[in-house]
Amino acid sequence: METQRYDKLTESWRENLARCLRCGLCREVCPAFRATGRERFSPRGRLALLQAALEGEDAAEDFGAPFHEALDYCLSCRACAERCPSGVASDVLVLAAREAGLCRGGLPFFKSWVYHLALGRPRVLAFLTRVLYWAQRLRILPAALWFFDLPKDLALPPLDPQPFDTRELGYVFPPAGAEWRGQVTYFAGCATTYLYPGTARAVVDLLTRAGYAVRVPTERQCCGIPALANGDVALARKLAARNVKAMEGDELVVVDCGSCGTMLTYYYNDVLDVPGAAAFKERVKDFTELLPPEEIAGRNDGKVAYNDPCHLARGLGVTAEPRALLSRVGEVAELEAPGGVTCCGGAGAYGLTRGDVFAKIGGEKAAAVEATGAAVVATGCPACVFYINEALRRRGAKATARHTAEVLNSGTGGS
Repeated sequence: METQRYDKLTESWRENLARCLRCGLCREVCPAFRATGRERFSPRGRLALLQAALEGEDAAEDFGAPFHEALDYCLSCRACAERCPSGVASDVLVLAAREAGLCRGGLPFFKSWVYHLALGRPRVLAFLTRVLYWAQRLRILPAALWFFDLPKDLALPPLDPQPFDTRELGYVFPPAGAEWRGQVTYFAGCATTYLYPGTARAVVDLLTRAGYAVRVPTERQCCGIPALANGDVALARKLAARNVKAMEGDELVVVDCGSCGTMLTYYYNDVLDVPGAAAFKERVKDFTELLPPEEIAGRNDGKVAYNDPCHLARGLGVTAEPRALLSRVGEVAELEAPGGVTCCGGAGAYGLTRGDVFAKIGGEKAAAVEATGAAVVATGCPACVFYINEALRRRGAKATARHTAEVLNSGTGGS
């Protein structure tokens, strides 16, 4: 691969790559490496291939498909960046390499077309959701999934014909609590808005009962992380700029998804360098950071397992708050050792295209849920809800995954 194809990999990121010691500490925390055991799917292996390309080797000819496949296998979970003693941001380097690949036409035409048509147009996303809703109702969902280039046996949750923001855009939900705590802007992510609108309504209920007025911004668009993860940095930056402008002001911006939150903060400011993102970053909070535990009515719903979403824990640093809130409704059961955060194998659409990694990592997660004996596992990411449920279904387990907001709001946290 010609070196100029990596021009967008700035000098600072080249220096970041050069700091890699090849120590291999990243391998043990990388989901792709743990699932496959192949060096080229480890962060160290990917960076070695990238370094060879930067030094002038024709990676496409010398390494062939394994080069591009190595980049595709990264889940962007940031476990390697967290573990690296030299501060190498392997995930960002992979994103930069994917962008260079995109310049060669790396994204399939249909996928690129859908991204550009839908990600910046909430009404289009709402229309596509309704198509899937009717396909589900008419029992022709496998055909619809095939049309959208998705696995035909995909177990989608029961869809709602009315996505969350169809009627709520621009609306301000008044506080219901006795104590006024201020007004916040609620950024409901795409998966929440279109696949799990009940989660969005639970977040609004929890915040308003805690004394917040909740505003739904009219010009909110996709955070852009699907585009960024696939190398379309230009589209990701465009969506980022629109969102920063749509939510300008001094209100806190509340998210229900760790990936959206990490995109709005770390990726907008530290990676994409979007104008205004530095001040915007300081205003973004996960909804659990705003809820006082005493506002959650005490219950005894038995064991509730908790799964740390990668981006919520690593990107926003939110780990203690969900546990404190969930402890009000039942006994919080841990899925792994203290401080451990392991990916569920989903990572957006990754679990749909890399079934080998998801089968291994998702299977381990499902086994960990079963070992707790909890009937419900709570998690702060709609993608984690989807993929953990899929892993549990494949295992034949009786437990179900639910968003933390729904567990807190419904009173059915476990048994």
